[in-house]
Amino acid sequence: MNIKSKVSLLSLSLLLLCSSFLSPQEQGKQNEAYEEIVIYDGDLSASPVRLSLGQWGTGLIEEVEEAGYVPKAKVLRLTLYSLVEGGCFIFGKPIEITGGQSSLYLVMWVKFAGAPTQRAPEEATPYGGGVGFGGVEQQQLPSTQPGFVPGAVVQQRGVEHNLNSLRIVFDFGKGWSELDFKVPFEMLVADTQGWIRMPIPLVNARGLPIEKGLKLHRLFIGADKADELLIRKMVLARDETPLSVRIKSSWREEYDFDISREIEKVRHLPKVFIGPFGMPIDFIAEVDEGASITEVLWDFNKEDGVNWEKPDAKGNVVRYFFQKPGTYIITIAVRDKFGLKQPLTVERKVKVLK
Repeated sequence: MNIKSKVSLLSLSLLLLCSSFLSPQEQGKQNEAYEEIVIYDGDLSASPVRLSLGQWGTGLIEEVEEAGYVPKAKVLRLTLYSLVEGGCFIFGKPIEITGGQSSLYLVMWVKFAGAPTQRAPEEATPYGGGVGFGGVEQQQLPSTQPGFVPGAVVQQRGVEHNLNSLRIVFDFGKGWSELDFKVPFEMLVADTQGWIRMPIPLVNARGLPIEKGLKLHRLFIGADKADELLIRKMVLARDETPLSVRIKSSWREEYDFDISREIEKVRHLPKVFIGPFGMPIDFIAEVDEGASITEVLWDFNKEDGVNWEKPDAKGNVVRYFFQKPGTYIITIAVRDKFGLKQPLTVERKVKVLK
């Protein structure tokens, strides 16, 4: 082995050594700010919290095979009839709360299947009646909040639904918390297979304060109208991470030598998007939103003012055509649509060549 090869090997070894030393620290920082406890992920028998299922009133939660998948996939089918008739999730291994109420989210990947078959009136069980919860001794649940009125139906982006609001009740053994969650259909986007990521922040849950150290024994879900949900995955997330974003474009990206031409400072320079006049530019915002839902707003010319009440564009992927050659500062704002995280604003430079 020649000297050059030895030096290269030594450099690689040092790099790997440094990486192995730094990665646990960085991972530790991430784990301190974000944590997911999986409740269900496609196999009831493999649930790390030893999940079992039961009824709430005449509602039902059960594991079924979803049609149309090869190989066959398992999902949970949650049949909801009212705010007090739905499904009961029972944790054989109670989930320990590791953060404050304002940083907690119940996140589900769901499909809205529409109204289930109506059951006969005589089958309906009165609130607080005798239907058991999967073998667990039944306790009196808190009543719905007086004056609770479900929100209006909001149906956009092709998400078909029957319900408007979910009612979620948390049993901590020594007390109850509950949440009325108006489903923000205008925020939800289905993937190519129809699955929707639906985060539910627990910040507005009322009753027993949800504090670090509590253990969640059972979870109940009801709805304001009869509906049926398929659940592919469910997690309880603690998210204390700030918003972050990476901006990419269809034009080439170079170091911004307008700021400094000193070679030793090149690697510390920001970058600029460069392209020819007459060609549109596509921008992509890759947002690390954690358990939340975000919106991205765009302003394509800082010089004429930035007005977020009337942004130039909205969305994670946008296209723009600059009207003349020149140098432009674009501004991107990222907002948490639940309002729980601090908004983020970044600027990037664009050069439109003649």
